[in-house]
Amino acid sequence: MNLSPPITRKEIKSMNDGKYGVIASSIASHTPRMAYEDKAWDFTLGLIDGLKEMGEILRGLKPDLFVVNTTHWITTFDWVVTAHDQHEGVCIAEEAPHLIPGLPYSRPGNREYAEALGAQLNDAEIPCYPTDTPHFHWDYGTAVPMQYIDPDGTIPAVVTPTCYASDLDENFKVGELIDATAKKLKKRVVVVVSNALTHLVVRGPDTWPLPEHQEMDQKFISMVKDTAIDDAIKWLPEYARDAKCEMGGRGLGVFLGAAAALQRETESLAGNQYGPYAQSSASGNANLALYTANA
Repeated sequence: MNLSPPITRKEIKSMNDGKYGVIASSIASHTPRMAYEDKAWDFTLGLIDGLKEMGEILRGLKPDLFVVNTTHWITTFDWVVTAHDQHEGVCIAEEAPHLIPGLPYSRPGNREYAEALGAQLNDAEIPCYPTDTPHFHWDYGTAVPMQYIDPDGTIPAVVTPTCYASDLDENFKVGELIDATAKKLKKRVVVVVSNALTHLVVRGPDTWPLPEHQEMDQKFISMVKDTAIDDAIKWLPEYARDAKCEMGGRGLGVFLGAAAALQRETESLAGNQYGPYAQSSASGNANLALYTANA
């Protein structure tokens, strides 16, 4: 069991600066009720603080870019990768415009990485194409957590969707290919999966998940903190089914696939939670990160 404390700013300096590939894999909460910090609901404040703390750690790893996988941009058959040189626009929560009527964002993209990732997926017989349409706009699953993780908006980002036609194995593979692409281009990548855990949502924003779903969420959180990646991968199909995880656990598959690739490259993997486990309309939410550090 990994009982190491959360990494400190000083310990960040001991990271392997020469490493390329995925250097951290994370899960970020994104409930629309935390979109505007000055108007955020009380039960989201701990999640916001956790995203800020996690963001400081992730930025301290000196990534070349973030690869965001979001559960609120959904494609039917193909994977899509944003290939914009600059992300600029206003996010609206289309399912709840009264909660997010307009959230501006501005951040560089990385066309080279996006096109290379698309090629890697196609080579693996996973249908994918890049897009740089100027009419594209971020979903709130991307815009909400990224404003807290990297508030200055200076680190480039590439955004990927949840592909409805994909299964969990394909999502594990996508996580691994995010790493392979980064290694090929000699880039340091932080994966941010914007994903709730249990997601059997109901009306009533302050409603907690069912006790049995909370128990399964806590088991998954413990696996991440204990860096039990192989066990989590084996358990994900059962967990995603029984806990009704958001989008069938597909995003969690990307998170774990990237984490598995990272774990193969390091003898020292740390896993931590940032902020509390919190509810939102009976969904379970937590900010989690896995990263490599030298002992």
